[in-house]
Amino acid sequence: MSPAETTRAFIAVFPPAEVQAALADAIAPVRGRGDGVAWIAAANLHVTLRFLGDLEPPRVEAARRALAAAG
Repeated sequence: MSPAETTRAFIAVFPPAEVQAALADAIAPVRGRGDGVAWIAAANLHVTLRFLGDLEPPRVEAARRALAAAG
């Protein structure tokens, strides 16, 4: 299956908005240094618990169901 037919999937925890804002403030001095790092928006700052890889749509849905059942 080609990469266009898969989804990069991961399990993550998004901290509260005030924690995301504090992290964004801490990161701000190193953003934009032209070092090739692709920075994400502050609202997307998260802690990845498990990277699942490039999954085909049925596997993404199976992972989603498993997490919902555990939750």
